[in-house]
Amino acid sequence: MRSKLKGTTLIETILYIGILTAILFTIVNFMLSTREATTRTKRRSEVFSSSEFISQHLDYILSDVSSIDSSKSSFNTDSGILYITVQNGEHHYTLSGNNLENDGTPLNTKEVRVQKFFLEPIQDKKDVTIGVRISLEISSIKDAGINQSITVLHTIRE
Repeated sequence: MRSKLKGTTLIETILYIGILTAILFTIVNFMLSTREATTRTKRRSEVFSSSEFISQHLDYILSDVSSIDSSKSSFNTDSGILYITVQNGEHHYTLSGNNLENDGTPLNTKEVRVQKFFLEPIQDKKDVTIGVRISLEISSIKDAGINQSITVLHTIRE
């Protein structure tokens, strides 16, 4: 008598392995794409939150400025220096390396760099500095394509 048991042939086994490989390739590709998108979103968020913090900080501190020291400040350069006087004393802002610093304390996180701190003085008819326009460029350290520009204009209120 002949046995009627059937097994899988070599061709069927190769076909099953091919289908399984295609499915696994699709799953791995999807997982890698999702991971990359998550990483880029995180970097965008870091740049955005740093730019918001710096913008709010400058808006807050500049609202209390009583004077801008033009002799110590450095205007019209991408690495400007700003010396201001407020009620509790003098403060200075500098671009040191990749950090925007307020009295030596960095305002941005380690994941972001400030590439430009451009200061443009606003002067009255007597050439007294009565305000400043600040332009900043902030970008991700790990992905220079993720960046944001900020421009703040502030005048001294009397």
